[in-house]
Amino acid sequence: MMGIDFHNGGTVMTNWGYKAVRKVLQTFGGAELAQQQSGRITGEPGNPEVATLARRAGAESCVLLKNNSHALPLDLSAPVALFGRVQKNYFYVGNGSGGDVSAPYNINLVQGLVNAGVQLDSTVLAAYESWCTASVNDPDPGFWGHWPRYYAEMPVKQDWVQAAAKRCQTAVVVIGRSAGEDRENTLKKGSFYLTNKEKALLDAVTTAFQKVVLVLNIGSIMDFAEIDAYGDKISAILLAWQLGMESGNAVADVLTGQVNPSGHLTDTIAKTYADYPAQNFGNKAENRYTEDIFVGYRYFETFAPERVLYPFGYGLSYTDFACKVKKTEIKDQTVTVQVQVENTGALPGKQVVQLYACCPCGALGKAAKVLIAFGKTEELTPGKHQSLTLTAPYRHFASFDDSGAAGHKNAWLLEAGDYTFCLGTDVRRDRK
Repeated sequence: MMGIDFHNGGTVMTNWGYKAVRKVLQTFGGAELAQQQSGRITGEPGNPEVATLARRAGAESCVLLKNNSHALPLDLSAPVALFGRVQKNYFYVGNGSGGDVSAPYNINLVQGLVNAGVQLDSTVLAAYESWCTASVNDPDPGFWGHWPRYYAEMPVKQDWVQAAAKRCQTAVVVIGRSAGEDRENTLKKGSFYLTNKEKALLDAVTTAFQKVVLVLNIGSIMDFAEIDAYGDKISAILLAWQLGMESGNAVADVLTGQVNPSGHLTDTIAKTYADYPAQNFGNKAENRYTEDIFVGYRYFETFAPERVLYPFGYGLSYTDFACKVKKTEIKDQTVTVQVQVENTGALPGKQVVQLYACCPCGALGKAAKVLIAFGKTEELTPGKHQSLTLTAPYRHFASFDDSGAAGHKNAWLLEAGDYTFCLGTDVRRDRK
């Protein structure tokens, strides 16, 4: 345990100079990805470095939420049945100004899996190819503010799915959603909730197959209560997001183990929509901001930890890691923690470590935990280790006294008390 004890009214923080935001790829992808995004990389469609970087960054963004019975990575020597029309009509980006782009090409999931050497069941593949290419089933791309949030699913019959299960032990089901600027999610089927046909597909596949991998091609959180209700009938869940023109290749890299998943949740997945505290938005005339500082995981960790399905920062790997704190230092209004991360499993992989502050709840109030720093290792082979140094200035966990309740109106400060720092791989799995 590390602790700071501030007395005599605490410590007042003023006149902070905020440095420039770190490079995104350096922060999330490690040094090797940061090196790839040098000035020599341009956005020209024919530049292979762009594709390589997009593919690698996309794969490292995927979050593995569940992996029972070693369902993943896929066995390249065994056939796989791929279900869900989004396998072909993939959602590559979200909607809005950032989504209305003309990519030089787009790789869907079928193309990505074939490129990766996965043996896709030909009967199932042909059925989706025929259905998706029929003019009556063409997906409507929509227009500004009226883009499709989902594509209607191909109906399936139980005996057809059962026949596929006799040919394959593993099924991959892909479900897609899209939302964005001027086209937000709604609390309806086909947006936040599964459609009847999607549930029928999951019912049929989970009844017939020994292993079911669910791939979620979505841009934001949807209802996981319906998914969680399947329990162990769904062996693995991969949150694949929307990864741009290299989507299919990037997701296939993760599904086949060419890239070990190392993404971690940037949101809390609650049990139901009603559990989220932000219930006062969506009114074009007026919105009320009532959460105060208790936004996202800060709310759940403080007031409703039992309502969490997947905690903030969560993400699994195909290998195992051990983290050991090697050194701690508190100096010059900065907390520094050096941690050694070792790959104790059987496969190469990367790990993310997260540093949280647990601050005293004084006159201003405080969330139970606050993320103050994080880092990601390079790819570690089994038995190898790497030291990461996490630094967090006091301003990362200070409070703003806007009312003067703590005696220093309009100032950033740390109230007196004990400060505990927790290091872990998500907001729940930590060591003090």
